[in-house]
Amino acid sequence: MMDESILGLKYDNGSGVSMGQGFRQITHDRDIRLLHMADLHIGSGMAVSRRVGREEDLTAATWMALEKIIDLALEQEVDLVTIGGDVFDKVDQQNPRPRMKLKKAFARLGEIPVALVRGNHDHLTPSVAAIDWPENVKELNKDYPTLNLGRICVHGISYHREKQKDDLVPNYPDPVEGRVNIGLLHANVGGQQGHDPYAPTDVDTLSAKGYQAWLLGHIHQRQVLAETPLILYPGNIQGRHAGEMGPRTVELVTITEDGGATTEKRRIHAVLWKQIGLDLSEVADDEALLNRINEAIDNEKAALDSERGLVLRLRLFGASELHERLSATRWGKEHETITDLVQESVHEVHAMGDPFVLIDKVQVNTTLSFDIEELCELDDNVLGVIAQMFDDDTLSSEALDELRDVGIDIPELDERGEEMWQEAIHGALGRIRGRTD
Repeated sequence: MMDESILGLKYDNGSGVSMGQGFRQITHDRDIRLLHMADLHIGSGMAVSRRVGREEDLTAATWMALEKIIDLALEQEVDLVTIGGDVFDKVDQQNPRPRMKLKKAFARLGEIPVALVRGNHDHLTPSVAAIDWPENVKELNKDYPTLNLGRICVHGISYHREKQKDDLVPNYPDPVEGRVNIGLLHANVGGQQGHDPYAPTDVDTLSAKGYQAWLLGHIHQRQVLAETPLILYPGNIQGRHAGEMGPRTVELVTITEDGGATTEKRRIHAVLWKQIGLDLSEVADDEALLNRINEAIDNEKAALDSERGLVLRLRLFGASELHERLSATRWGKEHETITDLVQESVHEVHAMGDPFVLIDKVQVNTTLSFDIEELCELDDNVLGVIAQMFDDDTLSSEALDELRDVGIDIPELDERGEEMWQEAIHGALGRIRGRTD
């Protein structure tokens, strides 16, 4: 067995719980405060940066978010910082600079301990040298899964392979009596769709372990799965693509004297990814379109707080006279697509500002412009029958029921479903009119 002194560990009074020699112990009788984050994905860029030519600014976003986190931890005087895996985006980090920057950031915390586990993106492997972390950082693994900090014990097991298919929770240590027990875990809890099923487990299994809180990583959206015990995903710290829209957060967790745990989120992203919808019903030409977009961008910039930049995905909707041009294979002679036109126009004005604004993509969901009232008067024409669905909820419901009767699975429509149904009606009118004109 490896000499514990090499790892800077010792055991307390024969209990078998490893203690970090040199780690600041939590001995005060106040509430325990800790900051939890996950999925930093250091070394990951943004694909959009290559398309819009702002690679340096967008690559810096993750580092800026991390600096905000360090500032927050110092400002809040937390007792502990925890990280739920995927610190790095790739196992083999050929460039040493990110490691050096990360170590420097953690060292800025001074005596505040940092406990972390590895995930599928940065799993432990013999082919990659171990990181010489600062003295205040402890990486938990299967051989040394517990860090004892006095009133609190942090338990965690790092991945030793990328595709961790087994539930790791049964391998976690039993809770230490008389201590607050916190579990760090990188896992898919509850079999969430759209995410790799690594270290699969569920809320019941986590709850049965007897810990006061489970602080997770892997899912990039903030989720509080349970309050007693506290089980939460903080989300990742910086959005990197259209699948990571909205604010990115970390968690400030408070553990009271009786062992109860509560949490509050804090926004820390440096660049905000956001989708906005623009109604083009009253827009008839290119100039009006670009003016509408710039007006929306000015409103979005005014609503920003401390963000360095904003990356927007625009969704154009409504019955517009521009529909046929927007839906064409090619926008025009100078621009291949509507996205090209909008990017050129917006970036010329907003890309170099502070905060900067970039356009990721323009999605076209417009429909043909019709005089619905005029079409509704065509009682003996299929165009009239379809058009009447806009004004007659009963007729619209009957049409949906007819579709269900012939075997088409259509659930009850929510707000977005109603919008899609209206778009489908517009599309049908356009196709039928195109064949009858």
